[in-house]
Amino acid sequence: MPSSQNGSANASDKLAEPNETFAPLSARRLLLLGGIGLILVGMIFGDIFAVFVLHQNASRVGASLAAASHMQLSPVTALL
Repeated sequence: MPSSQNGSANASDKLAEPNETFAPLSARRLLLLGGIGLILVGMIFGDIFAVFVLHQNASRVGASLAAASHMQLSPVTALL
């Protein structure tokens, strides 16, 4: 027997009611779409930053690390 016939509604019936949709220009909809938009913009900016900034500096960082470890391994030549 369906829940609408016996008068009791369970949680899944309450979630499926058409009255619980977002209004066309409501604050909830604007907040939701704005949050999704900010996430997407942040992900795109992060990808652009990684490709054009971080990967360009990777060779310099590697060279600096290699030079620092070389100087640490040979302390006698570092003092001269």
